[in-house]
Amino acid sequence: MAELIVPKPSVALAVQALIAGLPQTGLTGVFVSSKKPGTATGHRILPGKFIRVTRLNPGGMLNRVTDQAHLLFECWDDSGEGEKLANAARGVLRAASGQTIAGGFVRCAGDDNGPVEFPDPDVPSHDRYQFTVDLLISTN
Repeated sequence: MAELIVPKPSVALAVQALIAGLPQTGLTGVFVSSKKPGTATGHRILPGKFIRVTRLNPGGMLNRVTDQAHLLFECWDDSGEGEKLANAARGVLRAASGQTIAGGFVRCAGDDNGPVEFPDPDVPSHDRYQFTVDLLISTN
């Protein structure tokens, strides 16, 4: 029987990296989750700043010991500084290289694309910028 290799949960890792790292950029109180804030997350009113993290294709196992997680980061801000929030998140993710976060070792944060302004018609009160990053996460 072949060795069982189970990748670490990449979205949870990225969420934890942002929660821990954004205050170091001067941004506090940012809601970060895999879900958009709403009744399912206990919010009746949208937070002023929030980030949703989702995993996209392509991605997958780069080799036996590295998962290539292609992640989308959507950054909303009600103060007109959505790009600033996105850039702070990008910096936090780059700094995650070489760190163990949420039980997973981040080998590298690469293929950073963005940020791009992408208004959300469901949330006209907030700017939304989004970007993608590939996190290379050790499986062992």
